[in-house]
Amino acid sequence: MLTIKKDIIGTINNYKFEMNKTLPLYIMIRNEQGYTLLNHSPRIRSLNLRVLDTVTSGYKDFSVDGRIYKFNGTNYE
Repeated sequence: MLTIKKDIIGTINNYKFEMNKTLPLYIMIRNEQGYTLLNHSPRIRSLNLRVLDTVTSGYKDFSVDGRIYKFNGTNYE
């Protein structure tokens, strides 16, 4: 039986978290104990997020605000 691990991508849309009109993008990767929050997640201008069909280092690439982010084995760049 195939087990699907679901990761979490989200933000907090509140002026207290804004910096230069951007919001933090929180990326949490599922592991055996629960989730690991990536330390250096990007900041975004809008919630225009798309998960892409392409995969880098075992994780799906995604696009935010027209920029593509790929997993480098530690974080998304």
